[in-house]
Amino acid sequence: MNYLIYYTDGSTDNHIETASTLGVAVIVEKTQTSRTIHNRCAYYVYTKDGMCCCNNLDGMLDLVLHKFDNIIRIFQGRTMVNDDFWRLYEKVKLENP
Repeated sequence: MNYLIYYTDGSTDNHIETASTLGVAVIVEKTQTSRTIHNRCAYYVYTKDGMCCCNNLDGMLDLVLHKFDNIIRIFQGRTMVNDDFWRLYEKVKLENP
């Protein structure tokens, strides 16, 4: 799987193993046949099985407590002004058909 991370400051990173874990707005997960746009999450948990999105601290802690050995990295989501987010989301869709 390939990943592309979009940050709230407009920057991107495709090195999931070394990318900054703060300020994430969107993570695109690509396979040979599809793409998933993960967005509007409090935490993005990169695991050996792919990306898990958690909308609150309880969900992220559940993964940490029960599937810790499957976790590779945890990214913290960041909120954006609605208009800015939807502009970014449209850009993400165009860049990742």
